Amino acid sequence: MIPSQNARSDLRTFWQAILIFLMLSIVVGCSDDDEAPVTAVLRPQVTVLFSPNALGDNGYNDRIYTGLVRARVSRDLNLEILVPNSNAEADSMLVEWLDAYTAGTTPRLLVFASDEYEALARRYAARLPQTAKDRTLLFESTATDLPVATFAMPAYGACYRAGLLTAIWDEQPRCIIVSANDYSLFLREARQAFADGFEKVWGLRPDSCALADDFSGYYMADSLQRMAEGWNGRYNLVFPIVGGSVSGLSNYLLTNFTIDLKVVGMDNYETYYSTPFYVVKHIDDVVRQCVEQWADGAELPRGARYGLASGRTEVVVEELWLTDEQRALVGPTLTEALQKESEYEQTAP
Repeated sequence: MIPSQNARSDLRTFWQAILIFLMLSIVVGCSDDDEAPVTAVLRPQVTVLFSPNALGDNGYNDRIYTGLVRARVSRDLNLEILVPNSNAEADSMLVEWLDAYTAGTTPRLLVFASDEYEALARRYAARLPQTAKDRTLLFESTATDLPVATFAMPAYGACYRAGLLTAIWDEQPRCIIVSANDYSLFLREARQAFADGFEKVWGLRPDSCALADDFSGYYMADSLQRMAEGWNGRYNLVFPIVGGSVSGLSNYLLTNFTIDLKVVGMDNYETYYSTPFYVVKHIDDVVRQCVEQWADGAELPRGARYGLASGRTEVVVEELWLTDEQRALVGPTLTEALQKESEYEQTAP
């Protein structure tokens, strides 16, 4: 069938429109080529070196990660996470990063997300980013003699209050403190504080032990579970400062419902068999604040301390589970713990 005159005219108009569009596209393309290239927007880069095998502890390190992600979203940052398997691998990762690092147009923040990396910061101090745009941040340190920003979250006030709160029991608990190791300043401080508060109430100090003599104590769930199996009848209260190893204690209690053992929680450790109070370090808030300050071009802290008085470290008390007599004991413990923290801070290392 032969198209009508009008149809042929419409078809011709259609193809003319296509031809004009293609010609305009070529002209626009040539015009763009003549212009100077547009410089890509460079997103600030945050590189975080976590403790060996740290993520997934459902506590302190996962809180750090939460704060980092919130800062990444709020400031549109690139986030690089490094999780070594050992301290030796952490050293290698850092050296590899430093070898590739050059100060340039992309702002960079290097984060040591553990107090155990202060030794690394000292070893490579001369190579760490420390320019107007590139900085280094070290967690849980009050050092001011390094070319890095630092902050610490001392646990004395909060853990002392947790020790005082054991007064809610009618009789003295048979208590043990388990720490991941003996060398961490934070762990020693937390252990001493809880024992001081407990002693103030009951007149004697609880037993204590450590899972290891190095960082591996944070990842020894099986060892803690075996240890707990020998506590039946000997202890009925435990304060575990052990990071991810606490899952071993959880597994033991979840499979032994009749065991008389209460747990003073730490960070996210909230379970039906824990005490009605637990210690929390809101490091996610501190991390977010620091990273956002850096992204905004503001100064980072040097030697800042966020203890009980700052509200960044606290004891959460679930008063719903307490009797009226027990609730009456709660309020005064905060005032006393704040006073003890102030006294301790005068001589704190």
